[in-house]
Amino acid sequence: MYLVYHYAGLIRRAARIAGAMLALFVAIWSGTSLQAGVRNVLFIAVDDLRCELGAYGSSFIKTPNLDRLAAEGTFFKQSYCQIPLCGPSRASLMTGRYPETLKMFDNSRSWRDRNPDAVSLAQHFKNHGYSSIAAGKIYHNGLLHLDDASWSDPNIPFWANSLREDYRNQDSLITLAEMEEKVVKAGASHDIHMESLPVVPPYENQQVADEETTDGRIAQFGMEQLQRFRDSGEPFFLALGFHKPHLSFNAPEKYWDLYDRDALPSAPNLNVPEEYFKQYYNSWYIRQFKNMPKEGPFPKETAKTLRHAYFACVSFVDAQIGKVLDELKRLGLDNDTLVVLWGDHGYLLNDHGVFGKHNHFEQALRAPLIVSVPKMKQAGVVSGPVEFIDIYPTVCELVGMPIPDGVQGRSQVKALLSGDSVRNAAYSVYGNPNGVFSRSIRTKQYRYIEWVRNGRREHQALFDYQTDPQETRNLIDEVPYEQTVKVLENEILVRVHEAVAQE
Repeated sequence: MYLVYHYAGLIRRAARIAGAMLALFVAIWSGTSLQAGVRNVLFIAVDDLRCELGAYGSSFIKTPNLDRLAAEGTFFKQSYCQIPLCGPSRASLMTGRYPETLKMFDNSRSWRDRNPDAVSLAQHFKNHGYSSIAAGKIYHNGLLHLDDASWSDPNIPFWANSLREDYRNQDSLITLAEMEEKVVKAGASHDIHMESLPVVPPYENQQVADEETTDGRIAQFGMEQLQRFRDSGEPFFLALGFHKPHLSFNAPEKYWDLYDRDALPSAPNLNVPEEYFKQYYNSWYIRQFKNMPKEGPFPKETAKTLRHAYFACVSFVDAQIGKVLDELKRLGLDNDTLVVLWGDHGYLLNDHGVFGKHNHFEQALRAPLIVSVPKMKQAGVVSGPVEFIDIYPTVCELVGMPIPDGVQGRSQVKALLSGDSVRNAAYSVYGNPNGVFSRSIRTKQYRYIEWVRNGRREHQALFDYQTDPQETRNLIDEVPYEQTVKVLENEILVRVHEAVAQE
């Protein structure tokens, strides 16, 4: 097995070098310098955003601004997070390192505490003379967000979007205030957020202006910063982290009104396949809210309302991003600003009967990735699996900056030019390494998943998306797929070695 690891590593290093040289050759041949015209970076994160956009083929969603950005740049059809959980996913993306390398598998601690020498993408730009500014949710929460090494201004606004800030219904606000007072009196061991969920529903149709919401303020802040950067002329790395469509699914009424609830499609497959390991697949977070079922299937009308609320939030955040993109263009900064938009992971909307993301189903691990490079002829669409740790080196190469040691992602600049990913598979993990830990590999056609406990494999699954796009059958024990399973098992081993090699 050592030889497998050793030679796989040599092959991968040679492939990286060859890929970089080929990308440079293609760029020179096409007359397009990789960093031509790229002076600034607008870095946009959207929480819990699944690939339910017009650009990704949705026929009913109202996302004109994200679709416009995709049309002007390139969208990645198969882009996958490293872990379907906010904190470690964002830490992985922002450092270009696998969760195993970072030892980040939950939201409880700062990635900086465990990795004091890691250089975040924002920090890398700051170290190279950029004004590195952020608002909203880039890392996971306020404590993790205020990373002095990453940002030029240590007093950047976080706007945590707490429950008290997110709701407008007076009955909900009163009960939230009472619950918060009760929890504070109970002591520090109590979690205000989790203990407050049962007193509010997981959605709200709001009579409120966009600018009065957290994400509306983030958009306004971004527009103000763009104006400042235009006036000062300083190069910038501006990161804007929008909270919606993360729960609670609260949005102004006009975005709810974009949809006819009864005309919205239902989730195409409400079932978990037989012989499929069901740990983590219980929609545990949304079940904490008021009037949500504590177990079992979600009632039909409840599911319809939740889907409607989620889509309203997607259209709401699309509008906020549109304001920022319009301001970028109005100021003339679009001519030299690289725009990168990503969701930190996907989200199941009753797919397999689940509302949530803590699993290895396609809708949980797949999330949008859109890149728009000024003055560069791009492919428009990239096919093939891409990992979110690839964003870091891609951005560096596009602006002509060196890639720091320790970054494990692969630049996808060649893919922007050719339309084909530089990877043949995407690797993701979830769970507790000291308990049940799951990991998967996604190729163009297959996803292989395995669950391990104390290093021993307990369960496996295989999906063939060419014949079964809705993940209805676990093919792990079917004879025609034996060789495919062996190949993907080995790919998992290689990735595990790659992920822990820098520990």
